[in-house]
Amino acid sequence: GCLILVPTKELAEQVARVTQRFLNAAQVDDQIKLKLVVSKAHVSGLAGGGSKRANILVATPMRLVHAIRSQAVELSRVRDLILDEADKLFEDGFMDQLDEILTATGGKKTRIHLFSATLPPKVEEVARTVMKTPVKVVVGGRSYGGGTAAVDASTVKQRFMFADGQGEAGKIAAFRRLLVEGLMPPTLVFVQSQDRASQLFKELVFDGVNIDAIHASRTAAQRSTAVANFRSGRVWILIATDLMARGIDFRTINTVVNYDLPVSPSAYVHRIGRTGRAG
Repeated sequence: GCLILVPTKELAEQVARVTQRFLNAAQVDDQIKLKLVVSKAHVSGLAGGGSKRANILVATPMRLVHAIRSQAVELSRVRDLILDEADKLFEDGFMDQLDEILTATGGKKTRIHLFSATLPPKVEEVARTVMKTPVKVVVGGRSYGGGTAAVDASTVKQRFMFADGQGEAGKIAAFRRLLVEGLMPPTLVFVQSQDRASQLFKELVFDGVNIDAIHASRTAAQRSTAVANFRSGRVWILIATDLMARGIDFRTINTVVNYDLPVSPSAYVHRIGRTGRAG
């Protein structure tokens, strides 16, 4: 079997949706069954024998750990473990969960596959501790992160704005100027934390623009609604944290605003990578 781990519920749902399309197109959906594990209901479904009927599991780490601890899932048959957004999964917040999952798979016969637009040297060093004779494949430019230089996408026009030295008030004013000048939606606005996302949303929600926010403090239903409305065009501007928007493929994103500066070159690459997709 195959296990695909991703850092967020939203990305897991996207991966499951796209994978199912491939299975349907290849006309093997009756032979290869896929299960999504991102909620308590999904774990309950596994407890009823669902994991034994699944060839592919797509899950978030914490939810899968809950399934392992409640003996709702059997991972000893996993032969391929895919870590999407691998650099994020090897950070401290996920490492304990990842260790528990690796132990549950047995490890010896499991092939581990890492995928990410960025792989900083420190993360790569940690990753090699759980892999045997790894092979590194780089598509396009060099892997971003750490001290590696970033090659800007040729299809992305970048602009730097000064906020007039007025702190937060200056940033709000500068963003409102962008709106007045005709900011081209769909627009993703990145901030550094959940609190920052909530604050900016409250500041702009009554400005007469279709805006929403996605961050971990919101319920799963609220996040799903925000993403669905953004995809359909009912929401023009979506405020997001780095983790929440990691890897999600929004089509035709016209503008990305780094309202708060990214904390690393890697974060910057993932942010602007939401637009100018595939080069």
